[in-house]
Amino acid sequence: MLIIINKRTLTIFFLALIIIVFFIFKFIFPEKSITTNTIPKGYVAIVIDDLGNNGEGMDELIKLDIPITAAVMPFLEYSEIDAKKAHDAGIEIILHLPMEPEKGDPKWLGPRAIRSSFCNDEVKEIVQDALEQIQWAKGINNHMGSKIMKELNIIYQRLWRNSVR
Repeated sequence: MLIIINKRTLTIFFLALIIIVFFIFKFIFPEKSITTNTIPKGYVAIVIDDLGNNGEGMDELIKLDIPITAAVMPFLEYSEIDAKKAHDAGIEIILHLPMEPEKGDPKWLGPRAIRSSFCNDEVKEIVQDALEQIQWAKGINNHMGSKIMKELNIIYQRLWRNSVR
């Protein structure tokens, strides 16, 4: 038996086959709903840090269509510029405060890093100056700072033990 199929018939056949396969696929593998009635167990925060360093990447960051937080280091050439760009784009800003680490290259800290040898007034002055410069900051996180954070943890633990007694 000889079957003669012209180009038009073949095209119609393949289109019909594609449509049938599409509907079978949709029936076998329906889309899963991401809407639920459950209460979320947690949230994810995306923080992009080390901004203010050289101005690179801000334009790309602003174009992202996701909720992010920009952590801007103070006392750098582009600190205020990057913070303003982020603020103008509606991006949440936090102060990325340089602090002394246990290990690491000191040149990574940037200017006016908080060190463990500083007195309370020195630390307060640095934090106030940094918050004046990054005026839209909603919070603070540490840049490096493992030594400072460890010492703060020890102080808090002592305060907690004394307050529980």
